[in-house]
Amino acid sequence: MPSSLSASRGVIAGVALGALAAYCMNGVAVRRLLAGRVVLWERRSPQVFYVGLFVITFQFATMFNSVRQGVRAAFRLLATALAALFGP
Repeated sequence: MPSSLSASRGVIAGVALGALAAYCMNGVAVRRLLAGRVVLWERRSPQVFYVGLFVITFQFATMFNSVRQGVRAAFRLLATALAALFGP
């Protein structure tokens, strides 16, 4: 149960962050500064644009893999130490 609760909290936090990012990026000044350049780049060379976008989003998706692995290893080490001290 606790893992599903934390997963649902993660989803809710992700939705909130996404909504906040969308709200912030929808400002007129931001759209003028960024969106015009991005759309122009997409229209001029769509092949490079979509490959670049894939690489960037893949980087976002895998950015914290090493951190997750480190935390997982630390929890396993802690669980092993506690089990050795207090029994299973």
